[in-house]
Amino acid sequence: MADDDNEVGLPQKGLNMIIKETVPDLRIANETRDLINQCCVEFIRHLSREAQRISSEDQRKTIYHEHVQKENKN
Repeated sequence: MADDDNEVGLPQKGLNMIIKETVPDLRIANETRDLINQCCVEFIRHLSREAQRISSEDQRKTIYHEHVQKENKN
Protein backbone atom coordinates (compact mmCIF):
# COMPACT_ATOMS: atom_id res chain seq x y z
CA MET A 1 0.00 0.00 0.00
CA ALA A 2 1.17 3.50 -0.71
CA ASP A 3 0.02 4.84 2.65
CA ASP A 4 2.06 2.41 4.77
CA ASP A 5 4.43 5.20 5.82
CA ASN A 6 1.60 7.25 7.30
CA GLU A 7 0.18 6.22 10.66
CA VAL A 8 -3.46 5.71 9.74
CA GLY A 9 -5.86 3.87 11.96
CA LEU A 10 -8.69 3.97 14.41
CA PRO A 11 -8.11 5.64 17.77
CA GLN A 12 -6.71 3.03 20.13
CA LYS A 13 -9.15 3.86 22.92
CA GLY A 14 -12.19 3.44 20.67
CA LEU A 15 -10.84 0.20 19.24
CA ASN A 16 -10.20 -1.14 22.76
CA MET A 17 -13.79 -0.32 23.74
CA ILE A 18 -15.18 -2.15 20.70
CA ILE A 19 -13.02 -5.19 21.39
CA LYS A 20 -13.96 -5.22 25.09
CA GLU A 21 -17.68 -5.04 24.24
CA THR A 22 -17.35 -7.83 21.68
CA VAL A 23 -15.19 -10.27 23.66
CA PRO A 24 -15.24 -9.09 27.29
CA ASP A 25 -13.73 -12.25 28.78
CA LEU A 26 -10.70 -12.51 26.51
CA ARG A 27 -7.36 -10.78 26.60
CA ILE A 28 -6.08 -9.54 23.27
CA ALA A 29 -2.36 -9.20 22.54
CA ASN A 30 -1.11 -5.81 21.36
CA GLU A 31 -0.02 -7.29 18.04
CA THR A 32 -3.55 -8.61 17.56
CA ARG A 33 -5.02 -5.18 18.30
CA ASP A 34 -2.68 -3.69 15.70
CA LEU A 35 -3.76 -6.30 13.15
CA ILE A 36 -7.45 -5.66 13.87
CA ASN A 37 -6.81 -1.94 13.40
CA GLN A 38 -5.08 -2.57 10.06
CA CYS A 39 -7.99 -4.74 8.93
CA CYS A 40 -10.47 -2.00 9.84
CA VAL A 41 -8.47 0.56 7.87
CA GLU A 42 -8.29 -1.73 4.83
CA PHE A 43 -12.06 -2.36 5.02
CA ILE A 44 -12.78 1.38 5.15
CA ARG A 45 -10.44 1.99 2.20
CA HIS A 46 -12.20 -0.69 0.16
CA LEU A 47 -15.64 0.62 1.05
CA SER A 48 -14.58 4.18 0.21
CA ARG A 49 -13.10 3.23 -3.16
CA GLU A 50 -16.23 1.34 -4.17
CA ALA A 51 -18.55 4.09 -2.92
CA GLN A 52 -16.48 6.63 -4.87
CA ARG A 53 -16.77 4.48 -8.01
CA ILE A 54 -20.54 4.28 -7.56
CA SER A 55 -20.82 8.04 -6.97
CA SER A 56 -18.83 8.62 -10.18
CA GLU A 57 -21.24 6.41 -12.09
CA ASP A 58 -24.04 8.61 -10.70
CA GLN A 59 -22.04 11.63 -11.94
CA ARG A 60 -21.61 12.97 -8.41
CA LYS A 61 -18.53 14.46 -6.79
CA THR A 62 -19.80 13.74 -3.28
CA ILE A 63 -20.21 10.28 -1.76
CA TYR A 64 -23.67 9.99 -0.20
CA HIS A 65 -24.93 7.29 2.13
CA GLU A 66 -26.78 5.70 -0.79
CA HIS A 67 -23.45 5.04 -2.50
CA VAL A 68 -22.08 3.30 0.59
CA GLN A 69 -25.26 1.28 0.97
CA LYS A 70 -25.15 0.21 -2.69
CA GLU A 71 -21.55 -0.98 -2.23
CA ASN A 72 -22.41 -2.76 1.00
CA LYS A 73 -25.13 -4.77 -0.78
CA ASN A 74 -22.71 -5.98 -3.49
